[in-house]
Amino acid sequence: MRNTDTDDDTSDTDEESSTETEPIKWAAIVSVLLGGTGSLILGYDFGIANGMEEPLTAFYNLTDTEFELFVGVFHYMCIPGSFAAGFLADQIGRRPCLGLGAVLMIIACGLMALATGFWMVVMGRAVGGFATGLLLSICPLYTAETVPARVRGMANAIFEISINFGVFIAYCASWYLKTWPNNWRWEVGICVVIPVVTLLGVIFVLSESPRWLAMKARWPETKSTLHRLIGPEEAGIVYEKLQRGSGDQEEQLSWCQMISSQNIRKIMFIGAGIAFFQQATGTDSIVIYSNQIMKADGISDDASQLGTMGIGLAKLLMIVVASQVVDELGRKPLLVMSGIGITVSLLCLALACQFGLGIWFVVLPMVCCVSVFSLGWGPCCWIVNAEIYPGNCRAKGVALAVGTNRLTSAMVASSWLSLKDFLGEAGAFLFYTAIGCVTVAFAVLAVPETKGTQLEDAHAD
Repeated sequence: MRNTDTDDDTSDTDEESSTETEPIKWAAIVSVLLGGTGSLILGYDFGIANGMEEPLTAFYNLTDTEFELFVGVFHYMCIPGSFAAGFLADQIGRRPCLGLGAVLMIIACGLMALATGFWMVVMGRAVGGFATGLLLSICPLYTAETVPARVRGMANAIFEISINFGVFIAYCASWYLKTWPNNWRWEVGICVVIPVVTLLGVIFVLSESPRWLAMKARWPETKSTLHRLIGPEEAGIVYEKLQRGSGDQEEQLSWCQMISSQNIRKIMFIGAGIAFFQQATGTDSIVIYSNQIMKADGISDDASQLGTMGIGLAKLLMIVVASQVVDELGRKPLLVMSGIGITVSLLCLALACQFGLGIWFVVLPMVCCVSVFSLGWGPCCWIVNAEIYPGNCRAKGVALAVGTNRLTSAMVASSWLSLKDFLGEAGAFLFYTAIGCVTVAFAVLAVPETKGTQLEDAHAD
């Protein structure tokens, strides 16, 4: 951790403990809520892809490969969006990037809702994927840089709460709109409300990140923004630390410099590894294809839709629990417990599919799997990645994590139907069970604990 002497460490600890009783400012709360709308879009996309398979396939007479393209292009386009965010966030600021992502998402919703052909739908998905990659990189970064350290874990859990809330809204929208003509157009069209709210918040409400202002040596604005977002005592502590490290803050590291630094390279491995394993266990397959999985196991259409809504509700409730305990229990214990729960749930689901054990033996492991995911790997991936990097490469580090995460998600989401055909449902879930074992080992051996530290102190030297 920090290379300072014992007296300095003790002094900093005493100062930071004195900030525990400072009230949370409304400006910080609003920043967290508006910053979470990017992940809300991602969650809505996951959920709506589940409900759109049948109507979209029927409308355009799609093959499995074409529908996998529809699902996958969104996630693949998140990758260039995330790396663009890593550059733009340092050049123009965090707040303008949020606005740009919102504008692009509005365009994407319009393209899909008004599409005159399948390729126009794919184009809209591609634009939406780029916008979401941009927003996914900025949201946890912006949240981490604008809230008090003592609640940063809970605040960044809003990121995952928004994803799960988006999934649940999408499931409900699919169920409500299922009898409407051209219902898939309405399903993608109503998503425009989210980026419109984001854009209005950027224009009229949000402040720029004080860490970015310090990086640009705009010290008067840094000080005023810190006082607006966090309590005066913590604002003073953070401002002093930003000034002490201003030499490092002003010079942003390039990708080559990050890779050549042994310390940063280690952090990049940890951050990208967490982002990879968050998706590699295949939980997105359950979120996107839960209807098809349940129908394949003999569950009726109405029951599978209700089961899907139950999965969405379970994900949402569990992430709320995670937001309350992540700053108490820490990031690493939640990752380990969550990984074990995911692995056991996937094994049970594989056995249920193999032996045809019935509706409850299929639905319950699916609910357990997404629930324990939301307890640990869902939120902690973004919390840890926003905390472990030093300020002079934090934006690029988070962008790397988002790019890795979205690439892995795209591979999972766009290959599930083919993997199921090749290995069978049980074999596919056994494959993900094996990855779950590796995921637990990675959490135990590689992931550091970062709870409660200031961003300026959280990274290893």
